[in-house]
Amino acid sequence: MRRACVIAVLCYAVCASIARAASRSELYDLQERCAKRTEQEFRRDWGAGFVRAAGEIIGTGSFHNHYNVRLNKCFYLLTYDTPTSRSITLFDINEHVLCSLFG
Repeated sequence: MRRACVIAVLCYAVCASIARAASRSELYDLQERCAKRTEQEFRRDWGAGFVRAAGEIIGTGSFHNHYNVRLNKCFYLLTYDTPTSRSITLFDINEHVLCSLFG
């Protein structure tokens, strides 16, 4: 009886660790997919990150990404700087603009 309990506990521990490893692996894949998607979006819209007019750089853009596990969403923070202002926009990369902040 005791031996059966020990075997059951060991099987449970092994199965739980395998499930945790799989979820970590899945989380890593989701984070990587989010990073690639936001970079593609930024490169498509911003190229090297500079906005030019009449041959001069008039603004620069940059981005950060974050995969939120709890919400299961990929966020894309776009920052656009000019010599006189800064615009920050937060996107849910798969759905729509969440908010726009100006500072």
